[in-house]
This record gives sequence, structure tokens and C-alpha cells, in this order.
Amino acid sequence: MERMITLSEVRILVEQARLSEEDVGEIMVKCESTSRFNLILEAFAGYAKENPEVINGFILLQEYQSKSPYLVEDWFEALDYFYEWLSLNERYYSLPSILAYIEGVIENDENKGSMSLREQVAEMLDNYCLEV
Repeated sequence: MERMITLSEVRILVEQARLSEEDVGEIMVKCESTSRFNLILEAFAGYAKENPEVINGFILLQEYQSKSPYLVEDWFEALDYFYEWLSLNERYYSLPSILAYIEGVIENDENKGSMSLREQVAEMLDNYCLEV
């Protein structure tokens, strides 16, 4: 059973991730589950710890997303799968590297949208690991 994070842990992650109230509200609306919301907050907080002088992780994701035909929620779903894959394969990849990988998957999409973004990322990771 997955562990739920507490409200105080959410507040800490939001502060660490340097997210505004508007960012948090948008992330909450676009995440289909509590576990995905937790994962996204943890990813953004980790990115902010590694990169304290740059834009927050949500803005970075939006920059990638805005150049693609996919919605933010599609990117969240793909990120969710990617982090699950990394965990199962005992690997680490930084948030910017993950976003660049997803961007590469989109650019190499031969089916031009017949599969969801998550399905495309899953297929690439399962077949080629971290090489796009």
C-alpha cells in the first residue's frame, strides 16, 4: 500500500520546490491521483534542491510542454511512468534529462499521436532504455 504524505510534508515540498499557490492549484487539478501529485511535488522539490538558482520545475516542464501537442496532464502521466521505470530499474535521471527524453520521444513519434504520451514513453523505455 502506498504511503500518503501528510499536509505538513506537502507544505515542505511546495516550499522546497519554490511553487506558488497558483502552481500548486494547477498541479492538483491536472494530477489524476494523490500518488501522482505527491510524485510531481517530490520531483520538483528534488530539482529545486539540485538547481537552486534556476526556474522551478513546473515552469521548466511548461516550457517543454508548450512546444508539444500534449497537455500538462499528459506530461504528468508520462513523468509518473518514467519515475516508476527508474525505480524498478534502480536508475537515476535528472528532471531536465527526463523532460528532454520525453521531448525526444515526441519528436521521434512515427505514429504522430496514435498512442498516448505515456504509452510512447513506456515503449521507448521498455525497448531502448534511456537511449532515444
